Amino acid sequence: MEAIFLIAPILMPLSIVDLLAVHARILQKHDEDLAKIHERVLTARYASTRDFERKNANKVYSYDFKPGELVLVLNKRIEPEIGRKCKPHYFGPMAVVRRLRNGTYILAEVNGTISRLKFAAFCLILYCPHS
Repeated sequence: MEAIFLIAPILMPLSIVDLLAVHARILQKHDEDLAKIHERVLTARYASTRDFERKNANKVYSYDFKPGELVLVLNKRIEPEIGRKCKPHYFGPMAVVRRLRNGTYILAEVNGTISRLKFAAFCLILYCPHS
């Protein structure tokens, strides 16, 4: 795998001497070559991270809901069922009562009835009412 990174761009056609030089270069593992490989891999990883953040900028959610905010709760019961496409994926809206230290939330119905269940932050999304 490392040898692939050591190849300079090959322009066609190559003479036999040039081809042997390319193969000889591949077989050599110099410290500066390994440093270049490391640098290229890190650069590619950082570029991939930036692309992911740019593409998913509108999809990354902040799980810091304030008391009184309305949220929808993911319906985890329908995941193993066969006909889940036709069933509601979220239920609610529910109001946030408070956030516990471990990151879970205590929620209440909109009429004020507090639920006995605790809800994980990744199961909640902010409720945006239709106008």
